[in-house]
Amino acid sequence: MADQKSADFLDVLVQQITQDERLIEKLIPRLVERLGGISQKPDQWLSVNEAAEYLGVSTYTIYAMVREGSLKASRLGQLQSRKPSIRFKKSALDAWMDNGGVREQTVGNS
Repeated sequence: MADQKSADFLDVLVQQITQDERLIEKLIPRLVERLGGISQKPDQWLSVNEAAEYLGVSTYTIYAMVREGSLKASRLGQLQSRKPSIRFKKSALDAWMDNGGVREQTVGNS
């Protein structure tokens, strides 16, 4: 019962704040000041295995998407290396998923 009252109170509060731009202008700086001790975690770099696990696909799929250019990756090591180390920014994977997260269709059987 107390949880429902808290949720109702928060809904009313959010509704009031969003209806009055002056409240938003006053509230945001105060929230930032209050939350100043909480630091955001820097963007993470993921390996192929970690990216595959994060996206719920196989490493083969990750390599295929990188090869065909549908998934951006950063390569570490020498340019001539046969197997450079590949890394992905977690935020870039999130953005890719937000934009549909689909592979390019390859030309094949028509």
